Amino acid sequence: MRSEVEKGVVELAMFKEFVKNAPLELRNNVVVKNDPIPDPDQRIPDIYCELIEGPVYFELTEACCENSVKAIKKANKTGETQTFWGNDVSEDTVRKKLNKSYTVSEPIELLIYTNGRTILPDDVIINRLQPILESRGLGCFRRAWFFGKKVKMLASTTD
Repeated sequence: MRSEVEKGVVELAMFKEFVKNAPLELRNNVVVKNDPIPDPDQRIPDIYCELIEGPVYFELTEACCENSVKAIKKANKTGETQTFWGNDVSEDTVRKKLNKSYTVSEPIELLIYTNGRTILPDDVIINRLQPILESRGLGCFRRAWFFGKKVKMLASTTD
């Protein structure tokens, strides 16, 4: 598991790379990584940015298989061959995100990204996530994006 500081650095880097590849345009290069707020009544998404279409927040989550991550770390440390196993937790994570609410008035978008910590190909992850978004809706999110090898909009309430 990453510390909150490490997670924040990764999220900001992933978001900047996402914006370079997405059909979105930043206004004045405004991107701010929000620090976690200790007050549980104040929920603010991970990233604030200004797009040409207006200000927006992004909540980020990584498509990840923790057991495989642990096996990879162990293999890197020991040099031993490891067996990769476990479930990608992306589906459960997205379900949890869809139930959250935030204390901001600007639109919020969900970004699910890969960063080398899952063994599933992008199309498999996408095929598992889209039915969840179709059946449960987007919750408080305006759009849901996937960023792996490419950017794909998974769902939108603005269509």
